[in-house]
Amino acid sequence: MKKRRLLQITGVFFALMICFTILSRAAYQEGTAVVHTNKPMNMAISHEVKAAGKVVQNQKIAVTTEADLRVASVEIAEGQRVSRGDLLFTLDQNWLREKILNQQQEMEKQQLSVKDAKSQNEVSRQQKANEQAQAAENYSLSTGRANTVLARAKRNLEEAKKRLREFRENSGQSNEDSSVETALEEACQEKAEAYIQAQQELTQLQWKIENEVNIALNAAMNGTGGAGLSAAETVLTGSADVLPLEDDADGNFLIEENDPGEALFFDTPEGAGENGSGTAADSFPAETQGYIDEEPSDPSLQEDDPGLIIEDDILLEDMPDDTDSYGIDRTGTADLETEESEQGETPASPTQEELNRIEQSVRDRYKIPLENARKKVETAKEEKEAAEQALAQYQQERLSASSASNAQTEQTLIDQVKAAQDAYVDACLAANEAAVTSGRSIAAAGIPNASNSSDRMNEITYEQMELTLEKLEELERAQGKIYAPADGLVTKVCIQTGEKTGDTTAILLADLSRGSSFQGEITEEQEKYIGTGDAVTLTGPGKNEKYEDLAVSSVTAKEGSSSVYQVKVQLPADTMEIGAAATLDFVRKSEIYNVCVPLSALHLDEKNQPYVLVVDQVDSVMGTEQKARKVSVTILEKNESYAALAEGAISSQQEIIVSSDKAVDDGSRVRVSG
Repeated sequence: MKKRRLLQITGVFFALMICFTILSRAAYQEGTAVVHTNKPMNMAISHEVKAAGKVVQNQKIAVTTEADLRVASVEIAEGQRVSRGDLLFTLDQNWLREKILNQQQEMEKQQLSVKDAKSQNEVSRQQKANEQAQAAENYSLSTGRANTVLARAKRNLEEAKKRLREFRENSGQSNEDSSVETALEEACQEKAEAYIQAQQELTQLQWKIENEVNIALNAAMNGTGGAGLSAAETVLTGSADVLPLEDDADGNFLIEENDPGEALFFDTPEGAGENGSGTAADSFPAETQGYIDEEPSDPSLQEDDPGLIIEDDILLEDMPDDTDSYGIDRTGTADLETEESEQGETPASPTQEELNRIEQSVRDRYKIPLENARKKVETAKEEKEAAEQALAQYQQERLSASSASNAQTEQTLIDQVKAAQDAYVDACLAANEAAVTSGRSIAAAGIPNASNSSDRMNEITYEQMELTLEKLEELERAQGKIYAPADGLVTKVCIQTGEKTGDTTAILLADLSRGSSFQGEITEEQEKYIGTGDAVTLTGPGKNEKYEDLAVSSVTAKEGSSSVYQVKVQLPADTMEIGAAATLDFVRKSEIYNVCVPLSALHLDEKNQPYVLVVDQVDSVMGTEQKARKVSVTILEKNESYAALAEGAISSQQEIIVSSDKAVDDGSRVRVSG
């Protein structure tokens, strides 16, 4: 009984063990991925290029006519073949004749405009000549009056000095007093002349600046190199009324020594320093040391001294034909307008901002010399006033020691000399100002008028109208009929019967004599595998329309797109009609690779590096198992189906997983499908 019981228990145990084993095996099989594998293949990678497109003409012919003409009839339609000389459309002849009449009338009006513009330019030229003549006349009158006043002031000064000198000689004044006072008077005269000269230098420099500004602005506005004058050249205000200035190393302007009668400037006194003033006070008698600090000069003030007189003998008839009243060559400016008209070019006018910048640039060059000239005037004025004060003080001291009657008479004479001296200085400055002011008027009158090309522009318009009239008359002679210029296919009709023509194409033709070509679009990726000269196959819409070994004529990027390319294939004659749809096929094969796998076998890791999974045999407690192993690879080339891998990572005999029924990763148990 016990033995039987033991056998039953043993049987149940083994039955349970068998069940658990079956269940365990089933669970193991359920957790194992079933995979399909392939060994690497030895093959070439093929790249297929396919593009849809249509047949287009190689050259278009645009048939045009004059605008604003009425269309009487249109003889063709889109898609129609025409031969050279076929009638395309006809224009309304009544409308055409009316258009010709209107054009003739407009040309007559334009001719009158040309005549008026030429007349206006001639009037402007005569007005400019009159302004220049009037400015020269005003210059002569104003400088003549200034010379007369200056000469009179000089005579009055000499007479006042003479009366004072005679009174002192008759009153028996000592030689010592006379020499001291003479030295002081000469110092006053020197300082007055230095002040006049400094004022003239300042005026000259200011005029030089304004002159160069005008030259630079005129050159900019006229688009020339100064219109006959360089930017550094000085326009004189008279025969030699203002001499060219030269600057020294410190930026101070120096005056060249003048010849008699050449200018308003005084000769530089003997013993004067670099700026025209001496510093040798020790050469004067000791009695004068308390009244003056600088060495006086002995300028010549004789009646016949022309050093202070403005030259006024400038005659226009003495000048060459190509010069103005100053002897300046104006050839480049007088004919500037005519020259521009002959060239047919009008320079672009500078903006006001550009003109301001040019003017400021010129003024900046003279900023330091102008400041130095002004300081020199101030210094000369202070020295002049100091010398006058020293003389007045000495005369007052000496007069206080004289008798009352003599003192009063001498004081009156001294006052007369002082008044004459002041009048002389004022006359010198006024004469210089008159020369500069009237000289500026002449320079302004010499500036050429702004270019006026209205007459030439009107002539050009007339010539264009003349060409239009010739075309209209030619259409009238052809009875308004427009014919096909060559054999072609009508691809577009832009006119309608009863409507007016526009200024664009009326009829667009495909020139059949120039042949046709296929034009399709491909992607940027496909462009890598096809190029000029490659032999392709074109398939047309018909069953048997297949053309092989046609060469690609061009592959170019599509305008306005960086990712689309246009491929063009020249077609043989009489193949496909223009406008027909077609398909391009081309296959580019690579070299033979030893390790090629389907794209489904490739994976990317977290770093976007490619890898494949291979199957390895592994021993375990369950026996021999198959597991997946990750192998990193390098892709050499690929297409839509296969990829070529670099050799070395995997061998040609390894089983590579290409598909599975479950997700598989490195180390996963797998079972290769039988």
